[in-house]
Amino acid sequence: MSVSSDYAATKAGLISLARTLSGDHLSRGIRVYVVCPGLIATPLHEKIDMREAEIAGFVAQIRVGRRDLAHEITAAVVILASDEAAFMVGSELVNDGGVSPLWRSLLKRCPTAQIFCVAAL
Repeated sequence: MSVSSDYAATKAGLISLARTLSGDHLSRGIRVYVVCPGLIATPLHEKIDMREAEIAGFVAQIRVGRRDLAHEITAAVVILASDEAAFMVGSELVNDGGVSPLWRSLLKRCPTAQIFCVAAL
């Protein structure tokens, strides 16, 4: 299986798990979401030995023309954790600068998908 096939199967599993967990735990005030960020500007790229030219090639494919910033992902998560998102149960939030159709080439080097839960306090 290729890297993109592995990623696609894993991401689909996470999305399905979020929907299932939401149904299982909503009665306890727990909402579950999947957040799918784009290529985030972090020191990770140095650790996996990505050269600036390679990063620039990926950025050129991102519709908004730049990498995602950590605070933008945080803002999306804050929205999901708020009462305003109470009806978005088990949802997937794509926050990737419009690059979703181009994931195949990006994911070979930078797979990202995170799942999180929100519990009512």
